[in-house]
Amino acid sequence: MAAPPLVLDESGARALPLSIVAAAPGPIVCALFNADGRPYGAVGGRIIDAPVSRVWKLVADLDLMPRRIPLVHSVAIDGDRATIQLRLKVAVLTFKFGFTARLTSEPERFIRFQYLSGDPRDLDLRFDVAPAQGDRSIVHAGIVFDPDSLGWLASYFLRHHPEIRHGVHPGSVLTILDAIRAAASTRG
Repeated sequence: MAAPPLVLDESGARALPLSIVAAAPGPIVCALFNADGRPYGAVGGRIIDAPVSRVWKLVADLDLMPRRIPLVHSVAIDGDRATIQLRLKVAVLTFKFGFTARLTSEPERFIRFQYLSGDPRDLDLRFDVAPAQGDRSIVHAGIVFDPDSLGWLASYFLRHHPEIRHGVHPGSVLTILDAIRAAASTRG
């Protein structure tokens, strides 16, 4: 069953309400489930103590994505196409895989990667940035992908430890939100 498309916008569709994110002591995340009860993605939000202009620069600087997000190894942009190589390290083993996505954005509002080819299949990754009270921002991040397309090692863990399946997407969103928070807290 194909995952529904990811939607994060100011109308609140599949985004967390600003009041809930603003009241949370840290990031907040919500797993997304298909009709059959299988997780297919997650959305999350957090307040960042930096203005939208600063947060947007961090989100839109795709060349620095590999230094900020642990699994990302490299990013290459060619027009509206992004090729992202991922690297998963487990003990002494390293697994590389990657995908190509259509890149769309609206400055100081959102950036989105929509799956075209590669692994993980059916990837849809989106960041939304909006002003919050004071000189702060709210960042929503959402991700959808097929975790069964991550290769034999991930498939092995998912098959033998099905509880992991419920944490793959929320963990990805939390990692992305924390990377943005950490980058925003660094001056320079």
